Amino acid sequence: MLQTMRYTIILLLVTCVFGSATRAQRLPQKAAQLLDAALVGKPVSHGNYLFWLRELDDQRAIYGYDLSRAAEFLVAVVPPTTRTLATDGAVVAWIEQLGGQPDRIQSYDLRTRQRTIQFEAAPTGQLDGLALDAGVLFYHDTTPGHQGIFARTLASGAERQISQRGYAPVAGDGTLLWMEEQRHDQFLPAQWTLHMLRLHTQQPAKLLARSAGPFSAYNVSGDNIVWAAGTPATDRRVYLHRIGAGTTAPIGDNAALFPVIHGPEIVWTEQPPPALTVASRWPIQRYQTETGRQSPLVVDHPTPLATWGLMQNQWLVVTAENAPADGTHTLFITDLRQHATKLPQTAPTPAVVGSLGQCAEPQSCGQVAVRGTELVDARGRWPVHGVQFFLPQRGINTWTFHDSSYAATTADIDRWLDIARDELHVQTLRIFVELPANGAAPTSHATLLDFARRANERGMRLGLVLQNSSDFRMTDERRAWLTGLISYFGERDAKSLIAYVSAANEINNWCSRRDCFDNNPTYVGAAIEWVAQFTDIFKRSNSGILTTVGMATEVADGDGRPAWHNFHQPDAAGRTLASLVDFLSPHNYGGAGYAIIHDLRYALGYGGPVVLEEYGYPTDPSGSDKRYTEGPRVCRDDPWNARCVNTAPYFVELSTRALRETSYAGGVAWMLADNTAKQCGSDPPDLWTGLFASGYGYCGGTYTTVTGRPKATAYRVKLHHLHTPAPIINLWLPLMQQ
Repeated sequence: MLQTMRYTIILLLVTCVFGSATRAQRLPQKAAQLLDAALVGKPVSHGNYLFWLRELDDQRAIYGYDLSRAAEFLVAVVPPTTRTLATDGAVVAWIEQLGGQPDRIQSYDLRTRQRTIQFEAAPTGQLDGLALDAGVLFYHDTTPGHQGIFARTLASGAERQISQRGYAPVAGDGTLLWMEEQRHDQFLPAQWTLHMLRLHTQQPAKLLARSAGPFSAYNVSGDNIVWAAGTPATDRRVYLHRIGAGTTAPIGDNAALFPVIHGPEIVWTEQPPPALTVASRWPIQRYQTETGRQSPLVVDHPTPLATWGLMQNQWLVVTAENAPADGTHTLFITDLRQHATKLPQTAPTPAVVGSLGQCAEPQSCGQVAVRGTELVDARGRWPVHGVQFFLPQRGINTWTFHDSSYAATTADIDRWLDIARDELHVQTLRIFVELPANGAAPTSHATLLDFARRANERGMRLGLVLQNSSDFRMTDERRAWLTGLISYFGERDAKSLIAYVSAANEINNWCSRRDCFDNNPTYVGAAIEWVAQFTDIFKRSNSGILTTVGMATEVADGDGRPAWHNFHQPDAAGRTLASLVDFLSPHNYGGAGYAIIHDLRYALGYGGPVVLEEYGYPTDPSGSDKRYTEGPRVCRDDPWNARCVNTAPYFVELSTRALRETSYAGGVAWMLADNTAKQCGSDPPDLWTGLFASGYGYCGGTYTTVTGRPKATAYRVKLHHLHTPAPIINLWLPLMQQ
């Protein structure tokens, strides 16, 4: 009740300051109009109306823009967890979650100015994905027994299920679109399908497209549908489907993102060429369905742009990454009739700061902290150029840092640390550490400090993964060990040697390669409670040590949505992983880096740092799938070569390109060196292989077998570490001489 009163008071205050639906702020009509510099999520438009979410300190507000009056107005002040807007030009709807209450859909009728709660999810479910068309609401529900996409008529409340497996609905002009994911192997990219249903006919849903990557966007207007597949799909051109004729054809020649359509106009953002040395902006392309004519739009702005809508066939809705990075975007509309437009800037372009080599010893550069979407230290931006570290002879586990073996292997540790520094130019070493259990503490704080100091001498910090099972009990001995870690490093002025601590390696990956967060509220509750207690230890002590949690994104799906949405799935108390940790750490091997960050930023409105952990691919098994191989030797220098598609270097390059071109705070590659525990016959993906050869038995999928030599994947990661540009800005540094 108190929270509800608080939102009401804030609504009244903001209404007085900014105006309301009845007292709109009239804006001058220009060729390019800046509407908001603190947008979160994705804007939506229909007809003359455009709606978006604005960040307001610890709240959010829904704003609208009426093109016919060139006027901005306030719709509602909403909780900070509000996400996913939809409109049909008469009603605007959104999903919100307040305190420990279930997700609910609210709407605002532009004609009656009435705000209505349309639907509330069951306590065991979550709502995501929202669309509106002619008074019918489409939404995605994850509730067991009520799972999939549903259509709900606003006037009557009548409801019917559209698809049990679909999510991310898009609707318009009597047509509904959605996509579905099918995953058959944990370590191979999923298959995605795009579906269409004509709502006012008796025809069944139609399959429009298949892709090896999720679709970056799809839209419908009248008789035409457009879409573009995302990575790791090899064909990422825009496709146009004419419903009446039943024809489908590509338009444009290059990879594209975010295609939108209204009437005869189609607009999309085009990706620049895949090269480290190219300094180019992301151009916007325009296509007219009536003439088949394509032409570029020259939109001058220093940060990457995303196209989200077209209003009255004339005004393009576009967002730009903010600089400096603060988790928000700037919202513009620009006139398509202007061939060249310079968008207004809200902040100067940031300089390249915190680049590799500025801090020879992290202990002298202060602790890592959060600044918007970035991680920083006292010297400026600190990109997480990382790698997972194990000794080859110790396997993929915590044994490398057991006290019983650590002291006897320091010579080997120093050798591989030198390789990480000299060959890979690493700044972060991610390691697994075993917490005490039943009176035994395998790894002491002294061992960790010794390793941290060895890393510090080489310019590296540690990322400590402190939980790697589904045992979510915060016992007294675990709590004591964690508080002791903070004290031990603090007393020795060594907290800056720890970049971050992770509350769990892959918190959803303990259900036989299925997503444990799907349809399992008991598990979700236990996992989030563990993270809440874990992070509380580091925050209550004012340790300044950042916390994160890892999430497997390549597990079998059970609720019809990607696993990275789990970061925003609430428990019974309304807590989410995203609200508890300082930054998010999705894990992905198969090239979905773009899809993950786009969903987190635009679909879920997450404004904090994101680190892509465990990116990469193994390179040993020959098998029948070239994804598990180094590929031809040309892939070392040219992973985009046609012979290299779907090889390990190709997938590594997809991940590192996503790190460079989007708002990731960095990444951690998997893993430094091959382990001795080879499993050629029993484990086809053979994740025991790393970036550098260690000289042990191989299965035929790699040609680099000499101990300490870099594989093609290592070379690509090295180039990425040496050539990461300024944050958010899509410009590359000159290629350094090797």
